[in-house]
Amino acid sequence: MIAFYAIFLPRTTKVWTIWVIGSVAVILGSIAGYLLQKLVRIGVAALGAWAGVIISLLIHEAFMYALHQQWLFWLMIVGFGLVFGGISFWKYKLVLMFATAFIGSYMMTRGVSLYLGGYPNEFTLIH
Repeated sequence: MIAFYAIFLPRTTKVWTIWVIGSVAVILGSIAGYLLQKLVRIGVAALGAWAGVIISLLIHEAFMYALHQQWLFWLMIVGFGLVFGGISFWKYKLVLMFATAFIGSYMMTRGVSLYLGGYPNEFTLIH
């Protein structure tokens, strides 16, 4: 809902609209969760791709931010996501352990940074 408010919905959105969007999100999320539980390799590939995206964000923020090239930013995100997603088909258990640990530590850092400040959003930095 935060993403919908930030991107699509105005502040004057009716309450019933919020309930409809939330209900549809719960239904679609449940269907996606059930399918990913049945097709575990695809779920781990998605997890590996997301870990690749986070790694590319961290690399860009640490070393390549001074280049100010938006095409390079998106190339890194897509490239790392595809590479890590592809690797996860061969190294299933290793990627599962690595991705969950890495994504969890990143989300913990981002959560703490929202309260402490000083850690800007990566997508804001690229602009």
